[in-house]
Amino acid sequence: MEFSKFNIWVENHPDKGDSLVFNARTQALIKMDKEFRRDLTSLLDSSQAPAPERVRESLDSLKENGIIVADEKEEAAKTKDFFRQLKSESNVLPFEVTLLTTYACNFRCVYCFEESVREGVSLDEKTARQASEWIMRTAGEAGLKSVFVVYYGGEPLLNPGPIHLISERLTEWSRQAGVAFGSSIITNGSLLTPELIDRLVPVGLKEIRVTVDGDRQAHDEKRPFADGRPSFDRIIENIK
Repeated sequence: MEFSKFNIWVENHPDKGDSLVFNARTQALIKMDKEFRRDLTSLLDSSQAPAPERVRESLDSLKENGIIVADEKEEAAKTKDFFRQLKSESNVLPFEVTLLTTYACNFRCVYCFEESVREGVSLDEKTARQASEWIMRTAGEAGLKSVFVVYYGGEPLLNPGPIHLISERLTEWSRQAGVAFGSSIITNGSLLTPELIDRLVPVGLKEIRVTVDGDRQAHDEKRPFADGRPSFDRIIENIK
């Protein structure tokens, strides 16, 4: 086994000694502490090297996410399959675009790796219009038949205006161009309301992914509001 050649490492983040590893082929993002990375590297350098149980238990997950591969030949085959699928299904798979509406967040999750850029930047109306124009132009020039936008953050619902503006423009364009359009929101769920959903469904909202981390106690310890208040009950009530 070996590390994927598509891994991109960010050192000393989110804390000193930690590492973030992003795999450009699978889009997986994983955090490793210093000890885990050291023990994993030692294991890959010599498959006979002793390694803590938590490292060995993580091997299947690391393989599934493409962080480690059997060898260069296996990775080359997977990469070839990836591009073959893109080519054969380019008119079937949706053109998926992820847009950040804001870096700001009303939670203070203990493991947040976006903390250093969490404040002060939000998508304004001018940029939202430019983004929608780029999506329409790119999809049109490529003759694509399906467009899907994922709204992300920070907490995207702290700045919902661009979501409606972009979705409204793409919905109108898609009807005229004969292109399927849909969108989703990845949110912590604290700001969900029936009124928001009723406004966005007519302009393409297909799904909402709500991030919850365990039961009430586990979640509230790791994902409180910025002022320290627990958030679990609010999220569950909003989902209901």
